[in-house]
Amino acid sequence: MTRTLLLLGLLAAATLAQEVLIWHPGQGGSAAQAAPVLDDFARYLESTAGLQAGTLSIRYAASEDEGPQGAENPELCIVSLPIFLKYQEQMGWTAVLQAERMLRPEGRYMTVVYDTAGALLPIADVVSEELPAGLQVYGTEWDAHFVDEFLLPAEGATYTQSRSPNGAMRKGKKPGTAVILDENFYQQFQTQAKYADNYRPIHISPPLPVNLVVVREGADCAAMLDALRTMNEVEDTTIVKLRKTMDLQKFVDVDENFIAELIERY
Repeated sequence: MTRTLLLLGLLAAATLAQEVLIWHPGQGGSAAQAAPVLDDFARYLESTAGLQAGTLSIRYAASEDEGPQGAENPELCIVSLPIFLKYQEQMGWTAVLQAERMLRPEGRYMTVVYDTAGALLPIADVVSEELPAGLQVYGTEWDAHFVDEFLLPAEGATYTQSRSPNGAMRKGKKPGTAVILDENFYQQFQTQAKYADNYRPIHISPPLPVNLVVVREGADCAAMLDALRTMNEVEDTTIVKLRKTMDLQKFVDVDENFIAELIERY
């Protein structure tokens, strides 16, 4: 009898619905637009991690205020670095993996200023200048403290968030303003003449993690973490297409010492 109850308890636990939260403000798109991709991602994690089909859902939060609602605190989340640093203590998160992207593997951030005589340069040719004090800076997902500490060492800078890189670029045409772009968007803008011919890069940040896979304190997510680690080895065409759509090369273990340094600096 006791053994039967134990088995029933384990079965019930295995069929409980689970949620993974992807929380990355500034990436654009909506939960509805991301739904087909997230559904494929959920089915991959279910099958690879040994979860019952249909028990895992993945929710995309495209803005900071779309993050965990009420008492919601998923066991596993994929979050941007600014979100991790701001909420890791409150949410009880430990960073375990980081994403290596196809298009911006270094995770660097570029600061540009409007200059009709300027032009965007290949990233390898960008040299950081001494930045003027009092800049008005525009960007997308990052809070002002993250910008001050990691992205823009300019005295007295004021930072304002925009909903999109395009919006930031439009606002950054005034004298005394600058725009921060992540490496991917910077490279995209190089191919758009209306931007490439009128903006000059003035600063490049050191490499930083783009996305972190975090686990809530006390959660056992070993099977899902292993599924993420081996995702790049899967040759199934659906998963290959999924990784391309997600701009995902692979998930790798974080450098725990580096993460600890970032937390301390923040």
